[in-house]
Amino acid sequence: MKKIFYVLVLLSIGLAYCKKDKPLIVPEKLIGQWTYVKQVEKNSNNAETVYLPDENYIYDFQDNGDLYISKNGVIIINNKWKLTDNHILRYNDQDPDFIITKLDDHNLIYYHESTDLNGTIRYTDYYKR
Repeated sequence: MKKIFYVLVLLSIGLAYCKKDKPLIVPEKLIGQWTYVKQVEKNSNNAETVYLPDENYIYDFQDNGDLYISKNGVIIINNKWKLTDNHILRYNDQDPDFIITKLDDHNLIYYHESTDLNGTIRYTDYYKR
């Protein structure tokens, strides 16, 4: 009987550990306005380049799936968005997928990757409320 108990405990610990592989994203936290802060580009040699916006960009996620992107108070893009697999943000059902690595009340961070002849480049975007 003790062996069964220990096996169940180990199994539950293992399952709990596996669930931590992907961040748990609460979609409601995405709703609202986010200010674009910066993009960090990391190439296959791990060299980083930081890009700061030269304009004020706001991403406004609506609960009906609409996304309005404005620049200096003027809407420049109207997209659709959805969250898939509980951590992948998609715009208009097009590539690339944006993998959310952090979403809380004040911060949104996601990345996407692009591959060319020089290797893979990771673009990480940072937003704040």
